[in-house]
Amino acid sequence: MKKMEDPKMLGQASQIWSMLDDMAENNPSAYRKFIDKQLKEGREHNKPPEPHMCVQTCLSSTWIPVYINLCSWKHITKPKDDSAPIPVFGGKLIKKDNEQDDEHFIINVAFHPEVLEKFGKQCTRKDEQEALIHLAITYAEDQNSIKLSAHYYIQDFNFKGDNGSIRDDFGLPQDPMKKELEKLAKSFAPLADIATKDPELIEQQLNGSEVKVSLEEKNQSDIKIPGVTTHQDSNGSACKLIEEIKLTPTYTLTYKNVDVANNTKSIMVKIDLEKVKDVQECILDISENTLRLSSKDYSLNLDLPESIAEDEVKARFSRTKHQLTVTLPILA
Repeated sequence: MKKMEDPKMLGQASQIWSMLDDMAENNPSAYRKFIDKQLKEGREHNKPPEPHMCVQTCLSSTWIPVYINLCSWKHITKPKDDSAPIPVFGGKLIKKDNEQDDEHFIINVAFHPEVLEKFGKQCTRKDEQEALIHLAITYAEDQNSIKLSAHYYIQDFNFKGDNGSIRDDFGLPQDPMKKELEKLAKSFAPLADIATKDPELIEQQLNGSEVKVSLEEKNQSDIKIPGVTTHQDSNGSACKLIEEIKLTPTYTLTYKNVDVANNTKSIMVKIDLEKVKDVQECILDISENTLRLSSKDYSLNLDLPESIAEDEVKARFSRTKHQLTVTLPILA
């Protein structure tokens, strides 16, 4: 906690403590209501992200399972409208290997509660839910410099691991005012009396007061979220959250006769990638019935109308047209 060295701030703080002291002595009922209100608001402000949904995928190189916990956190910025980028924030990839479970990794990511309410576990539109999950997967890849499989499974449980570790993983303090508790309990008579009767209550109240000050009275640019680089928007305001948004490229899908005599056909998919200069910027993941493409600017998830021979797929990128052509032979 930063020390208040500004004489004006010290004077204001002194007035507040004096006011509370007088309230506790002359109007205990009002003082009790004030403490209860601060306690309630403090608990709300200090809530860590809450588990919502768990998705399992794996590392593309080793097939080691990776669990992505999608969490709900009201401190994440809410998108302004349906066309705005969806802010996402998360922790680091954590390796787990114990007697109960085989080797696996866990990463926690957080979205605004209304985003998960609309596109999360209860979403009835599969394409919208899938877009949110792939956003979480892409965020995990970008933040940890890894490549994950585009295939995933939604688990029956909402959280993998110990949900008590969420606060640590997101870099949130466990007891932000713990060091100040004893000082205030000794120096401020009304609080000292409550602390003697109910130490846990006063500790929670003080935690709540600190959170309220940091979120409501401080300038927003002073609030730091660990691991996120701030930048200035067009209005000069500091933006705290990484906004992951990718374009769906335009594409055409046609059938092509490869061998008329044997009636052998292929599916040809042409994908326009205007912002891509080299094929190495793209990650192409093809299975028997799906084609998925991902790059810094684009994301495409395409269900194929036919089952294809994965081992015979060919891809060619035109640097002049910025176009990727994928030929997918259809299984006989």
